[in-house]
Amino acid sequence: MGRIFTVFQYSVLQNVRDVGVSIGQMLVLPIVLILILGLALNPVFQPKTIGATKVGYLNEDRGPIGSLVDDFLARPEVQELLAVRAVDSLAAGHELLRTGEISALIHVDASYSRLVMAGERAEIQVIGHPGRSLEVTMVETVLESFVCGGNAVQAMVAMGVSQPRYAPAVGSIQEHPISARGLMPNAMGYYAVTMLVMIMMYGSLYSAYTLKRSYLAAIGRRIKASPISPSEQYIGVIAANVVTVFTQALIIIAFTRLAYGVSWGDNLPLVLLIVFVMAVLSAGLGAMAVMAAREESRAHSFLNVIIVVFTFIAGGYIKVSLPGALAHLQYLSPNYLAQTALFNTIYHGSSRQTVLMLAGMVVIIIATFTVAMLVERRAVQ
Repeated sequence: MGRIFTVFQYSVLQNVRDVGVSIGQMLVLPIVLILILGLALNPVFQPKTIGATKVGYLNEDRGPIGSLVDDFLARPEVQELLAVRAVDSLAAGHELLRTGEISALIHVDASYSRLVMAGERAEIQVIGHPGRSLEVTMVETVLESFVCGGNAVQAMVAMGVSQPRYAPAVGSIQEHPISARGLMPNAMGYYAVTMLVMIMMYGSLYSAYTLKRSYLAAIGRRIKASPISPSEQYIGVIAANVVTVFTQALIIIAFTRLAYGVSWGDNLPLVLLIVFVMAVLSAGLGAMAVMAAREESRAHSFLNVIIVVFTFIAGGYIKVSLPGALAHLQYLSPNYLAQTALFNTIYHGSSRQTVLMLAGMVVIIIATFTVAMLVERRAVQ
């Protein structure tokens, strides 16, 4: 244990001795990037206000219920939600949908009043734009309040009322604003997480450098001739790299919380657990790269490329939505796994998904260290 601690202590000092890397690259750079991206892209992360949805309206019904539809859509509270535009025909309405000038077309058939008064099935047709599902849902929701009244009229007819009246109550549509605060990250909160994870991935370069010295360089051969065993050397070096990256991550978390006001949630122990697992993953990735490449420069080139790729597909630089089956590629990115686990923890997302993301990170850790040890054993043989 004493020899492991000696290796650990020496490796930590070696990691922090290069001020340009330990402070400049691993601390100052991410803190500056979080500030720049957080300020520059803040408008992108602001909750958007949904304006009135543009809809086309064709009423071919000349009966009493048809006129009630006209009155309903003309109500001020409905007009705040729907910008109604009369059309002359279904063909004209479909053309407006095709060009994107409206998001939905409301069509009242000529037989609507007759069917309602007869107690038969009557429908108001809503034809929606295929690419605007949210707006179409808004139109359907508003019309449901009218349809409920129509159902009441049909029930009154079935009960024997000869001339039922339908008059929507004032205030039948009520708005209940919901604050997004605490439910989703702003730009500063988003990039605090993604830049933290990215810079921890760059911590894999620590492992590539220290293991190269311990196993591949001339000093490594001298260490092998000393009483210290390879396992003690390996454990001491990896532990030092994990502690170095984890400590730097803690500094970034504390700084962004105090200086930028970034929220790290109310479950700090779980946040720190995810960050620690990410530090171990970073060390394992660096160990695998240098052992497989057998050369520090090639290992560094490999790590620099895959870190950029992993960060990009995880949405670290900008939010990305990969289409179809390509979306599954994100699960191959350690950045995506860590970011998802952190966002779920901070903003009270799915606990089950968080556990799955942590499990995925543990699988990657086992795989990287296994590959590193197998390659080293083969090289020794």
